[in-house]
Amino acid sequence: MRALFAWELGRNFGHIAKLAGVARVLARRGWKIDLALQQPAIAKMFAADFPFTLHQAPFKAAAAPARSNMSAPAPVILSDGFLHCGYDNPDELTALIRGWQILFKQLQPDALITQAAPTAALASAESCFRRFSIGTGYDLVPLTDPLPALHYWKDVSLAVRQARDSLVTTKINAALDKLGMQRIDHVAQMLAMDKHFLCAFRELDHYPSTMRSGAEADYYGAIFATNHGKELTWNPLATSRIFAYLEPLSHTLPACVAALQNLPANHDIILVSLSLSEGLQRKISRPNLRVSCEPVRLGGLLSDADLVLSNGNSGTTNLVALQGVPQLVFPNHLEQFMMSRAASASGLAKLMRNDSSARQVRHAIDTMLLSSRYRKKAEAFAAKYADFDPVVPAGKISDEIEAMMQPGHPQDNPGHPQPNSG
Repeated sequence: MRALFAWELGRNFGHIAKLAGVARVLARRGWKIDLALQQPAIAKMFAADFPFTLHQAPFKAAAAPARSNMSAPAPVILSDGFLHCGYDNPDELTALIRGWQILFKQLQPDALITQAAPTAALASAESCFRRFSIGTGYDLVPLTDPLPALHYWKDVSLAVRQARDSLVTTKINAALDKLGMQRIDHVAQMLAMDKHFLCAFRELDHYPSTMRSGAEADYYGAIFATNHGKELTWNPLATSRIFAYLEPLSHTLPACVAALQNLPANHDIILVSLSLSEGLQRKISRPNLRVSCEPVRLGGLLSDADLVLSNGNSGTTNLVALQGVPQLVFPNHLEQFMMSRAASASGLAKLMRNDSSARQVRHAIDTMLLSSRYRKKAEAFAAKYADFDPVVPAGKISDEIEAMMQPGHPQDNPGHPQPNSG
């Protein structure tokens, strides 16, 4: 059997980590593995221990909004984000679809397994191979018609969601017409696969579980990687241990750095900010503040941490919660905000504004270190999932994929599942 794993949209390393977990299991079972990735250069970081063939995924990088266009409409539904990645131009989208279809023709996979790769799903709609999707609650949006509002807690009218869904659908159909492919009626139809594997915990789903129905509400638990990067250990004499994982371009990074730099000397602090310049790394560092611009092994560090600061990305938030450690989260964008909101609603984290001042960050750190409220909630979550092993979901997903590949499976002639009324 041959499996093509595809990642198209998004920037962080969590995308490849989710695919690599399942790819590793299937490779060890004798499958031939192809990885079509947005960033092929990082594959070896997560997939060095199994054989695979590497390919460049067809994609268009989302351009940052120009300052003159800061009043552009905020995204309402998931597919609004597709418009900045080639979907606003039917000619560009046609080229992207063709790129995927050329790859399919060259590789002849038995199964396509996607992670944040909607164009791969669209391009494969009329293919004869099995199609699966692995993702977080954000990637695997509830398949309603129209798609649910990203700001689901706000009063977003059905008419507004229908208009946004229709806009993207019209662009997609213009590309499908050029390719002689069957049109779609709504975005949920494009995203439908043989099976979606929701790699999340109910308490940390980007969308409330009540918005999901049927197999969409099956939670497999989070998949993440913790065994790559350099090894660091805590100062055994420290009274408080703080781990910070913050994006280098984060709006709140300067305020967080200033707050961390001014903590007492008996606090041991490790700050990881990937791709941070060496000069800035040296400038930020203090005797009790170690700064790394490279990944570090998280397992041992988090289990002994007293507090974690992050931007609320899915992998970090889930991993920290499983370790029973309170969190301060400073989301930079909507996906991180949705995750941070879920963690806050579950009592696992304190949600901070990304324009918080150094004084506000310092106050929050001191409060979190002294308070037992968040610690108790985090420890309860960790106790509930104490038997969870992040390796297990990959094995379970692989089992289900192999079962569905067998002749005579009930979904031997899959069609597009009908979306729920949204």
